[in-house]
Amino acid sequence: MHQKSEGIVLRAVKCTNGTTILDLYTSAIGRMQCSIGKRGGAHNKGYGMTTMPLSVLNIEYEVHHTAPIQRLKEWRLAYTPTETPFHPFKGSIALFVAELLLRTVYEQEANPALFAFIKQSVIALDQCQRGVANFHLVFLMHLAHFLGIYPNLTTYEEGKLFHLEEAEFIATTLSEGNPLYLGTAEAKALVQLARLSYRTMHLFAMNREQRNRSLALMMDYYRIHLPGMGELRSIEILQQLFV
Repeated sequence: MHQKSEGIVLRAVKCTNGTTILDLYTSAIGRMQCSIGKRGGAHNKGYGMTTMPLSVLNIEYEVHHTAPIQRLKEWRLAYTPTETPFHPFKGSIALFVAELLLRTVYEQEANPALFAFIKQSVIALDQCQRGVANFHLVFLMHLAHFLGIYPNLTTYEEGKLFHLEEAEFIATTLSEGNPLYLGTAEAKALVQLARLSYRTMHLFAMNREQRNRSLALMMDYYRIHLPGMGELRSIEILQQLFV
């Protein structure tokens, strides 16, 4: 059966035989692995960009239900980025987002809302001119909705702590030194961060130390609720950026 879909590149692995294995998140069937061969001549134009993290592709392939890796017949950019591949900060964020999705989104079935969110995020990252340093934090907050781990923020009151494991706010009578709790200031910052969108993320002012602390706490939260996620190698790169 012939299938067309959009797909977002999460990882590309080059093989010794000249093919490349792509991990994609697709609009048609969710996660899939596929192989592509190196193109020659005119078809090679833009080949490298189609295998970069978060590249949005139009793909065509023959469905073989018993094959773990599908062979792409055609693939081309569905969205041509103007900044992300050439921008060190945006490129590093793209690498982080792709690795995060690779470790957290496994379903092999269509999820139009999740695909639309990821594609919108890819375009927003490429086009944003303000607040790019906060992009990955906003992405983490919104992705939590789709993963079913979004914290309960409705019970927030000034002075409360946030319980990472229970994903809700609690009274301050418990010890603030416990690693499963966010202190009152960090709990308040969590609520403020949750209100941000890609359009307003530039309004949340943080220095690098505060941003790295926020990232570390959010990754702790993800690991608690998604225990199979493991450590992300791209985090170290992000921690060196955005003075």
